[in-house]
Amino acid sequence: MENTLKLIHVLAAIAWFGAGLVRAVLFARIRSSGDRQRLITFLEENEFLGRIYYNIAGIVTLVAGVWLVLISNWEFSQLWISIGFVGVIVGIVWGVVFYPKFQRESLAGLADGDVADVSEPLSRFALYANVELVILLVVVWAMVFKPGA
Repeated sequence: MENTLKLIHVLAAIAWFGAGLVRAVLFARIRSSGDRQRLITFLEENEFLGRIYYNIAGIVTLVAGVWLVLISNWEFSQLWISIGFVGVIVGIVWGVVFYPKFQRESLAGLADGDVADVSEPLSRFALYANVELVILLVVVWAMVFKPGA
């Protein structure tokens, strides 16, 4: 059971991080093109992925991680596990609270204007997405090197 949970946990984390990396690269490319329609399509598709893909990947990562701790010799108080939980919870909260807000603001501005009109929410979207990738890298580092174990 433990190995199965580890596999599920790792696959969900890979899916989450990999998709986030692709999102960041694709967003930078589309944003720099200045193509309003491509940006609208990207934001609409990312909104869908946020509701379905990213949220599920984050929740599966969290649930499998909790379950692993419960059935193993690990403890929730261990530093590497705490780092993992904080990182996953931050990612889930950002996905539920911040990304949808920035996407709504951007889509509303793009409905009546151009890319320059939504520079602020697009910049916040990019910042949060890039910081999330760094946080997830720290979490992966903690899972591999297990500081405090």
